[in-house]
Formats: sequence, structure tokens, C-alpha cells
Amino acid sequence: KATTQHHFIDMYSDLCVLLHEHFEKYPLEAAAASKAGKKLNFKRLLLDVCQNSFERLHAPPQGVDKLDPEEKILAEVRYKTRMLGNIKLVGSLMSRGMLAGKVGIAIMEELLSNPTPEALESLAALLTVVGATFDRPDWQYRAGLQHVFECMQVIVRKKRCAPRQRCLLQDVLDMRANSWADMRPKKADKPTTLEEVAQKQEEQLQPQSPTWRTAMK
Repeated sequence: KATTQHHFIDMYSDLCVLLHEHFEKYPLEAAAASKAGKKLNFKRLLLDVCQNSFERLHAPPQGVDKLDPEEKILAEVRYKTRMLGNIKLVGSLMSRGMLAGKVGIAIMEELLSNPTPEALESLAALLTVVGATFDRPDWQYRAGLQHVFECMQVIVRKKRCAPRQRCLLQDVLDMRANSWADMRPKKADKPTTLEEVAQKQEEQLQPQSPTWRTAMK
């Protein structure tokens, strides 16, 4: 669901963190793992699922050109939604320490190895999510990340780079130049209490002031 409804990505990422903590405290034994004398590794399972999804969504679906114009548009929208949702989920999991940083660098390098429009858009989406977290001088894989940004700078200067992808990559470079000011994690608002919800509902149900009626005369 996170790949098709992007507003659920943070929620599912937080759920993965809770599940990891739970299975660390109360480990399970999978059939294959128990034979080898190993415990079930939730992070390993998560990595395998993300890798499979990335490989499946890395290239556009085949046979789209044979569809009717309307069906073609729907198929392309579905693919793009899942593609970007998956890469944003990967970035969200990386930012929470559920996927290793070197995995992220490997993904970025693979996207740059064949810079199709879909790959560049995925790269921009991934860096938008993880840039504020990992673009630090003390990060272990800073050199690899710096190389990615240098490649992006080269790409945006090329004439054959499509306008949309150029704008997306440039937006990321601009955010970096601005020290990711708009992407730093913000302090979450405290949860709304039941009393506050009831009070807000009561205010909304109160009779409206006649001021708006006067304005309509």
C-alpha cells in the first residue's frame, strides 16, 4: 500500500522499526533459518523485499505501447506511482536505519549507470528523502554520495537531459546548496486529545455569525 498511497510511507516505515525491535526482543525461527541454527532476521527480510521490488519496478512495463491511449496512460500512471512510492519507501527506511547506507549508494549508482528518465526521477525522489539525513561530513559513505552529486551536476548540463528530469535533479542540488533547510525533520505536533477533538467539533457546529449574510447584500 505504501507504494501506491505515498502518504502512508512514514507510517509503514515506523511500523517496520517497531517490528524490528519486537523481533529483536522476541526472535522467531524460520524453517530454513532454524536448520542453519540462525534466528529470523527482519532487516534481512526487509532488504530482500525492497530489492525485489526495486528490480521489478526499475524498468517500465512491457507492451504498454500496444494498449489503447486511455489504457496506456493509466498503465503508465500506475507504474510511475509504484516506482516512486517504492523508492521513497526505501529512502524512508534508510533514514530510520532499517536499510544500510551502502545499499542506498548502490541503488544510486545503479540508477546513474543507465540514466533513463525513470531512473533520474527515482534518483531525485530518493535523494529528496535521504539527503538531509546522510549528507554529512562524518557519514561513512560520504565519498560515494559526493560522487553521485557530481554526476548529477554533469547530467543537468547536458542538452539531451529532458526538461522535467533536469528540473527535478536541479531542485535536489538546490536543496543541498541550501543545506537541506526545508527537508530537515521537523518536531511533530503533539497528538490531539479527545477533549480537543470534541471542542473543535462543538465550535464547528455552533451557528454561524451573520456577518457573511451582510456581505452578500
